[in-house]
Amino acid sequence: MRKRSLILIALGAAWLSACDQAPDDQSDARDQLVGTWLREFEQDGVRVRRVIVLEQSGRFRETARMTDRDGAEKRVTGEGDWLFDGRNFKRRYARVEGGKIQFATFEVSFPSRYEFVGVDNVHKVTVTYRRVGEGTEA
Repeated sequence: MRKRSLILIALGAAWLSACDQAPDDQSDARDQLVGTWLREFEQDGVRVRRVIVLEQSGRFRETARMTDRDGAEKRVTGEGDWLFDGRNFKRRYARVEGGKIQFATFEVSFPSRYEFVGVDNVHKVTVTYRRVGEGTEA
């Protein structure tokens, strides 16, 4: 009985660890990106909370909330189309409130199913997004 319990525990642990592994191929990775993602950071004294919702259809919505040192807040929204080519996560903005962003491209890696790291090789920026629940706000 004890040996059987240990085997079941080992199998359960293996199954749980597999749930947190990065995707194996391009289609898995694209499917993995579908959902709601959060990026939080601070730059030049401004706290930024950015939420992006990637839909299965290839559309996205993005909201960013910036809070300055004095507590003043500003929200910016955008939307458009996204794709994943197996290496790069690309967004084409159809609309950006108060901004000029037209395209964004990040070379992506998946440390786990719950986060991705993107490198913008043009602007030399690395970003990390983590998966959050549907309805999360910026």
